Amino acid sequence: MTAKWAAPIVLGIAFVLVFAVGSGYGGAKIPLKVTSTEGDTASINLAKQAVADYMKLHPEVDISFENIPSDQITRRSLAAAAAGDTLGVELSWAHNTYELEARGLVEPLDDVIDAIGRDDFLPATLLTAPDNHSYLVPYFRTGSVLYIRTDLFKAKGLQPPKTWDELVKAAQALTEKGPDGKVKRYGIVLPASKSAATIGIAMPFVWMKGGSIIAQDGKTVAWNSPATAEALKWWKTLAQSAPPGIGQYEWGEMMQLYYSDAVAMSMYGGRLLARVQEFNPKLLDVTLAVPLPTPTGNPNEFTTLAETAGIAIMKGNANLAIAKDFAKFFMTGDRYLAWTGTVPTHFLPTKKSIYKDPRYWNDPLRAKVRPSLQAIIDGSSVGKHMLYEWGGKVNLKGNIVAQGGLPSECIQQVLINNMPAEEAVKVYGARMQQLADTIK
Repeated sequence: MTAKWAAPIVLGIAFVLVFAVGSGYGGAKIPLKVTSTEGDTASINLAKQAVADYMKLHPEVDISFENIPSDQITRRSLAAAAAGDTLGVELSWAHNTYELEARGLVEPLDDVIDAIGRDDFLPATLLTAPDNHSYLVPYFRTGSVLYIRTDLFKAKGLQPPKTWDELVKAAQALTEKGPDGKVKRYGIVLPASKSAATIGIAMPFVWMKGGSIIAQDGKTVAWNSPATAEALKWWKTLAQSAPPGIGQYEWGEMMQLYYSDAVAMSMYGGRLLARVQEFNPKLLDVTLAVPLPTPTGNPNEFTTLAETAGIAIMKGNANLAIAKDFAKFFMTGDRYLAWTGTVPTHFLPTKKSIYKDPRYWNDPLRAKVRPSLQAIIDGSSVGKHMLYEWGGKVNLKGNIVAQGGLPSECIQQVLINNMPAEEAVKVYGARMQQLADTIK
């Protein structure tokens, strides 16, 4: 799918120009900033194209565009607000947006969601803050799965693992040595760095065992529990079949080691399929995404990491109506269909209508990996995130504790430094509670 699209569709809904964006104007243009955190060239180019197309329709608006790495957007947003400025319309992750919302820096967007068509959004993608308002118009969601090499599984007589024991045994069996006695391919890759990747990959297994970062009361850190300790002990067993160096691994290594044939299994979202197609397309024929195994194989135990991204609007825009109109413009017509095609297997649509559009499924990559894509779609619909461990309600404490690095550091202590899991969850649970208590 290209970044070009047909003429915008005129929606017959009552949003119709409550937002005073006229065709005639005089004097200075109305400024608007659009900021993106997307890292793929196709996504960046499409966002730029949306900006250009909007300005053609509305010559009275002057939009500037900037791409900022995701790990910098919160800091940059806070700095802008402190200086009396704004980054305008932000294309970003939910966990970034809701951290800013808690500081009173983001506009509620319930009216934009209603104007686009609330019933068209998948319910799990519409996150709400404690005040019951939505501050993000979701434009994609993705979920973690287990990627396996079907050719290697077949050669070893293995079936896709459904239990934790089966996953460990498969990882052990798929760790192969060459004639020189050195390992030529490891069974699985997982991260154990202090980065967000570690908690992102490991957290589904903590949830499946019954653990969490924050308890259901929304205030108490629940990390110090037998469930978390048991999950980390099992995680350490699985790590014995991973390559050396996991103490430095982040998101990129999870993909790179898989498509370079250094490991037989990896966990990730849909982006890994796009990277395999880009860097080692022959591997795509023997790559299959399957649901993450559960402790006993019981499907009722299943969950996964589900991440949501979308459009937020920072406070301080010269014309809020125009900022909201741009958000609606971005999310409607063929523009939104094209947006989901910039990373076809990672940008899972948040709108039901897109899944019903034959053009969505006609994308060559989606058509080729449809069974894998379906596994990602299914998982993302029931998955969790540290931002919303207990349903769609946002809890800032869990998100900041997770992003702050303490859970990942705890995992690293267990996997790399051999700290007993029971001791680690106790020590780090206390430190996490101290941090959580500072968050209002």
